[in-house]
Amino acid sequence: MARFRSEQTILKWRLEQLDQTLSGLREQEAAVQKQAEVVKDELQGKQSPVERGLINRSDYTELLGIDADLLGQALPSPLNRQQPARKSRKPRSRWNACEPNARKKPLQN
Repeated sequence: MARFRSEQTILKWRLEQLDQTLSGLREQEAAVQKQAEVVKDELQGKQSPVERGLINRSDYTELLGIDADLLGQALPSPLNRQQPARKSRKPRSRWNACEPNARKKPLQN
C-alpha cells in the first residue's frame, strides 16, 4: 500500500509540473502572437512607402524575415517539432530477384 501511495504522490507531482509547463507554453504562444501582430502592422505601414520608393526596401525585407520566423514559432507543435530521421531503404532493383535469369548480359558483337 505504501508503494501505491508513493507512486500516486510522484504522479501528482508530475501532473503539477506538466500543468506549469503548459501554462508557460501558453504564455509564450500569446507573446509570439502579439509580436506577430506588431510586425504585421509595421509591414502594412511600410508597404506603401516601399512601393513608392520613399523608404529603404531592406527594412521591409528584414520585417518579412522576422514575420516568417514568428510564423514558424507559432505553428502547432507537431509541425514545429523536428521529425526523426527516417531509415534509408535500399533502392529497389527493377529486376526480380527471384528469377535467376532475369538479368541477361547485353549482346556482344
